[in-house]
Amino acid sequence: MDGYGCNSLIALLLSLSLAGQCYGRNVYVAVPTSAPLLAPPDDPVDGGPTFEGDIMGIGPESVKQAPINVGKSGVTDKNFRWPNAVVPFRFSSAYERPENAPQKRFILRALFGFNRTCVRFVTRTNERDYLVLGASLSGCKSYVGKQTNPQTVHLKIGMCTDEIGKVQHEIMHALGFYHEQSRIDRNDYVEINEDNIKPENRDDFLSYLNTTAFGVPYDFDSVMHYSRKQAAVDESVWTIRPLRQYRAQYGRSMGQRDGLSDLDIEKINRMYKCGELEQSTTPSEELETPTPVTIYPPPAPRPKYSSTPPALAMSMGTLLALAFTYLILLC
Repeated sequence: MDGYGCNSLIALLLSLSLAGQCYGRNVYVAVPTSAPLLAPPDDPVDGGPTFEGDIMGIGPESVKQAPINVGKSGVTDKNFRWPNAVVPFRFSSAYERPENAPQKRFILRALFGFNRTCVRFVTRTNERDYLVLGASLSGCKSYVGKQTNPQTVHLKIGMCTDEIGKVQHEIMHALGFYHEQSRIDRNDYVEINEDNIKPENRDDFLSYLNTTAFGVPYDFDSVMHYSRKQAAVDESVWTIRPLRQYRAQYGRSMGQRDGLSDLDIEKINRMYKCGELEQSTTPSEELETPTPVTIYPPPAPRPKYSSTPPALAMSMGTLLALAFTYLILLC
């Protein structure tokens, strides 16, 4: 074959080669079958200032003015409650990382504890208002009650995921509950040692005025109760403790974070009027058992590929290689 013919054939084969590469690339492009879920928001470093150590969105002045949405230990304004006791949620990006899977499972175990109530946590789909379970670097904190649009429950990895009750404490805030020792009747059950409270934390020990009771007795064992040495200047001395008549029975357990107490369960059921809701006999499918745990949100649908099998692209590549070899020998 003369030089012109070789050059023409080489140009043709190069064109086919480039086309084959593009063709092969198209074969491997995934075509999603549906629009992807919105990416979880980034985990904030700091959720902003807090009241009583872990409550976002309010301050001591609003409490002193007795806001109408403050209940005896929970909100009374129904706008701050989750409709039909259904709480959509999803995890933030940090908790979706493989290395944080144990902490994610731990949080799911904490949510499983609410199955003694009618409250159901469901994977968020397209709801406007939902919880984002995030791994903030600034500790454990939450808003009280349902807010408008997504709201983050801050659960710092390690710090907030070492005791079930710590997670449940913040979730109870999100459901609409304040700290137990903030009840208007708390002075009938506990005493406060103001001299040993850090000056910057003295407003954290207020009791709320003009509140409405759920009819549940004071609960020393609540996951929403402060511990004996909360915000102490001298950590060998108490800042809050039961009155003498209750001390022997509740002095050690007050402030526990092992899990929801029986009265915590009762308060949730009364706030959400669980007796009036149709209760299922089994927990929601996603939280039916603590282990193994279903991944939240559910995995995206498996991508579909082009109808042309990848083997065809490989066959074209092999054919071109053989053609180049033949051309070299011929020219």
